[in-house]
Amino acid sequence: MILCGGIIKIGRTANVNARLSELSFRLGIGCTLYSLFSYPSRQIACIAEKKAHEILKPYQTLPFNLKFGGSSEFFNVEPSIALSALAFTGGNIIYQHY
Repeated sequence: MILCGGIIKIGRTANVNARLSELSFRLGIGCTLYSLFSYPSRQIACIAEKKAHEILKPYQTLPFNLKFGGSSEFFNVEPSIALSALAFTGGNIIYQHY
């Protein structure tokens, strides 16, 4: 989970640092890693990501008129709510920003 200008980004990546850099560049603002979850397999991570997106759908937003892969995975929601949605999917939290 990444925080970008008060908006939450939920997605999967193999390289967190590269994704943070890419988002910061594309958005023109600094993005911060807020939390990181692990899952037993890539397949389970995909299912969990979709489930979290379904849970948070009422908060979905398209900030900054973005048009790139993953640009629909932004949510205007408090980080604690997004964190709860991800925890509900069964992931193990391995990092949380305080």
